[in-house]
Amino acid sequence: MKRFTLAAALVATVAMVGAAHATTVTWVGGNGTWYVGTGVWATTGGNVGDGSATGEFGRDSGWRSTEGTSSAEAVIDGAGSVVYYNGDTAGDLRWRANSNAEGAGITVSGGATFNMDTTVYEDGAWMQFDSSHFTVSGAGSLFNRYNTPNLSTGAALNGGAMIFGSWKGYSDPAGQDIDVNIADGGEIRNKGQTWFGAYGDEDLLNASLNISGASKFSNDGALENGVSNDDSAGVGNEGEFNFVYSPANLTDSHQHDYSWDFSGHGGNVTLGEEGVRAQVNQGGWTSGQVTYQELWDGINGNATLAGLATPLTNDDILHSGGLNKADNGTTNGTDAFGDYFAVAGSSGSAGYKLTSITGAVAGGSNPGDINGDLATDAADFGTLAGAFGGVGGTVADGDINVGGGGDGFVDAADIGIMFGGWTGDHPPAGPNSATGHYDPATGEIEVDVNGVVNWYVENVGSASMTGDAPAGLPQAPGLVTDNDTRVGESAFAPFAYSQNLGNIAAAGLPDAGTLTIFWNASLGGALQSAPLNYIAIPEPTSLALAGLALCGVMATRRRRLA
Repeated sequence: MKRFTLAAALVATVAMVGAAHATTVTWVGGNGTWYVGTGVWATTGGNVGDGSATGEFGRDSGWRSTEGTSSAEAVIDGAGSVVYYNGDTAGDLRWRANSNAEGAGITVSGGATFNMDTTVYEDGAWMQFDSSHFTVSGAGSLFNRYNTPNLSTGAALNGGAMIFGSWKGYSDPAGQDIDVNIADGGEIRNKGQTWFGAYGDEDLLNASLNISGASKFSNDGALENGVSNDDSAGVGNEGEFNFVYSPANLTDSHQHDYSWDFSGHGGNVTLGEEGVRAQVNQGGWTSGQVTYQELWDGINGNATLAGLATPLTNDDILHSGGLNKADNGTTNGTDAFGDYFAVAGSSGSAGYKLTSITGAVAGGSNPGDINGDLATDAADFGTLAGAFGGVGGTVADGDINVGGGGDGFVDAADIGIMFGGWTGDHPPAGPNSATGHYDPATGEIEVDVNGVVNWYVENVGSASMTGDAPAGLPQAPGLVTDNDTRVGESAFAPFAYSQNLGNIAAAGLPDAGTLTIFWNASLGGALQSAPLNYIAIPEPTSLALAGLALCGVMATRRRRLA
């Protein structure tokens, strides 16, 4: 069993390695091992050693500012760079600064991979991180912390703990700040526990997990044989992800401040059956397994933690775009968990997943950005088109209207939002118009569209459309919407026609904006709207098709929705 007192004794004393102090050391060794070889690390401003881990950081197993090493920042950058750290040889990975001002950290970027094999001892090689930031940024960039089976027994050892804010961190009256950043499609996989804070550490800590875009954090199936901790803690049950609150901070006006902050669409956290736990010491440890929604609502409301003598002051841990539940209720008019996050699975089961659904939805920062790459373009349209006409879709399918909850249809209303937020090529918009006419005596609707890429007539009242759109609806060609509340058509290039749709609405609808026509003039053009004119429409005649300027990019699919 790993004891904190034993771990402290493992710290090596390394001599001073030169007066020069550069801020960044970059991996230049291609595919290789963190601590093996010279000339594999390059220090900005000139190496202070031989380009080995010991020469540049002062030790094989990380960095510590008090040892006078050359740099606080390790960078592994570039697709194809795979760096391997073997805990069986080097032991625990430690990264420790002396103050927030040092800005020390580790960055994996540009599609690089940093593999840490934790298979060592009874409970793995640990990672103790007490510095400014641990960042994994860019599509394909990966920090992969794993364990391999015991070669003699075949049993899988657990991966130990990955700790942000350990008992070896520094003291600061304002608290030590640690940001774990997973950005722009980066990924952290951890086969072990993750801790914010540590048992036996009473120094103030401000730690955040920041996930942007479609980035991922997984701590799935991590524990295997369990991770042990100091016998004196008596914690009992532990989670895949643990928020640790030590006793001294519970009496301070400012306690530990922990957060998970998601921005954009598609970022997610996936945990195994041990889930998230808050470990609180108030004259004895209380361990509460909390749900994702409780992280949003406030973990003081958890059934186990509700009995704490001193409630946690920073208990609303989950944030969206830097705002917590109270902030979102103030600024956006809602504090509903489901407006910002979707959950798959349940707490206490494997594959418990939390996904950010902001950004893609109407009113988000990147409307229509389904895949979370911070662009609204053909890739997103392809996803929506693949689910077009379906019922019961999700934001991930393209049902992106109505505040993120969708309306049950993947149709022209969703395309209107997507085209309005388009960041791909914007063809020039020419003169355009869209008008609709409704005969209240018969329920007949006629539309005239000229130079649009998307239009649909919607019954925005409580009544539904009563009939199907005619089979002869001119083809854009594109995607045809025909459901209980809407009829319309979408394409990638401007088109024009006049069409009598027949008696597809109920007769006698009130003239109060009940029937509305919506349209986009071009990709990137705002979704416009106007109420239908209530007039007597003459008997249908032959179609008057005017100047079709069409771009056939999709085979038309039509489906009547229940």
